[in-house]
Amino acid sequence: MSRSERRSSEDRRRNHLRAFTAQFSNPPRRSVKGRRETDTHGFCVDVHEPELLIVILATLSLCVVDVYATLTILQRGGSELNPVMRALIEADVWLFFIFKYVVTAGGLLVLLSYKNFRLYRKFSGMHTLYGILLVYILLVIYEVRLLALAFS
Repeated sequence: MSRSERRSSEDRRRNHLRAFTAQFSNPPRRSVKGRRETDTHGFCVDVHEPELLIVILATLSLCVVDVYATLTILQRGGSELNPVMRALIEADVWLFFIFKYVVTAGGLLVLLSYKNFRLYRKFSGMHTLYGILLVYILLVIYEVRLLALAFS
């Protein structure tokens, strides 16, 4: 039997709504195990936990707050310690913002793709995503305290 004889006349790709809703009724590789018994070191998944979206959006939001706080601190007489970021700020503030945001977003997407892989023997990509969020929270708290001192 040839390939064309086995196919139905309906092209599944034409029905976008059916393709979209099918992922909710039969989600692909979502479990914490791989498809094969030999998948022990990590595997990619197609569907992610909803809380990871919150982690990523919170991290990207804190990245924007960090940029704003950094620029405000610089206007009040502070200095940027990172030489790469200092050069970008001196060149163009928008270039600094875009570079920082794109690097952060790209790194988060890579970590999301490898969330089930062990990165540092003990930590998975998912642990690293939570760690980056924690670092951004601490950084923004530090910057807010600096701003409070500068404005008082």
